[in-house]
Amino acid sequence: MKQTLTALYKLTQFNEHIYFVIVTSLLGLAASKGQFDWRFFILLPANVLVVSFIHMLSYIIDAPGDALSNNIKNPNPISTGLITPGAAKKFTAFIGLLSAILYAIIGTKPLLFGMICLSLGFIYSIRRIQHHQAGVFDISSQCLVFAGFQYLCSYFTYTSGFNRVWFWPFALVISLSFFREDCINPGNLHKTQKSHNQAALQNPGNRFNQIIMIFAVSVSILSTIATFLIINIIPNWTLILVLGLSIIFIIPSLFNVEKGETNQILVKKFQKPLEQAAALSLFLGELLPWLDKLIGTGIFS
Repeated sequence: MKQTLTALYKLTQFNEHIYFVIVTSLLGLAASKGQFDWRFFILLPANVLVVSFIHMLSYIIDAPGDALSNNIKNPNPISTGLITPGAAKKFTAFIGLLSAILYAIIGTKPLLFGMICLSLGFIYSIRRIQHHQAGVFDISSQCLVFAGFQYLCSYFTYTSGFNRVWFWPFALVISLSFFREDCINPGNLHKTQKSHNQAALQNPGNRFNQIIMIFAVSVSILSTIATFLIINIIPNWTLILVLGLSIIFIIPSLFNVEKGETNQILVKKFQKPLEQAAALSLFLGELLPWLDKLIGTGIFS
């Protein structure tokens, strides 16, 4: 039983995406200018489950190739025998169905975007195995299924139409997802290809990758400035809390840096503390005023 639960937990990659999903969900709520309420406690599990579904589906599709690889950092629980392919498929289908039910509870538009995310995630998972190049569709799909649609599901939970500020936070989560999921590295999108293909796919120096990287960096900078400094959807005290917690959470990582580590490893070490700080700060930024309103203390009025 313990082995099965461990395998299911690894299949979902819950710990790898929970904080980023919280951030994208809360930015969607903030951009809608809606009021934080009980719906968020249904929305968040739905968003987490839909991302877990896509990760689980990728594991299932990757399993035959992973059985022949030596991926010791992120072993596939199916190919390593922790769980059978049949059990993994049943649990994945259950997770997808449960996410759809939760979206249906909170509204028609969240259900619509949630179902699109599930469908596109399925297509994306198949394409990443079949295709030898990471094209615009693959990169766009990955950013949308791991960030964009969660943002839109959250946004349309609290409003019925697009307002004047929705785009910049959306562009921000898309650009962050681009770097977070390492879309620019096709080797990560096609890890089950034969080794002689991987060397060519993992070359970041071609012109297409350079153009995409420059575009992503530009969008990230512009959307960050617009989201946090211009359209003013996040209270100043929340931004200060993000900065303070980021410093506190990063300190342990500073003492954990080893000589000779690659830039990718270093980025991953600092990525999670920053996501944790942003997730906790943004959540408190919505939760505390909501509780204040319920209790009637008037601190945040």
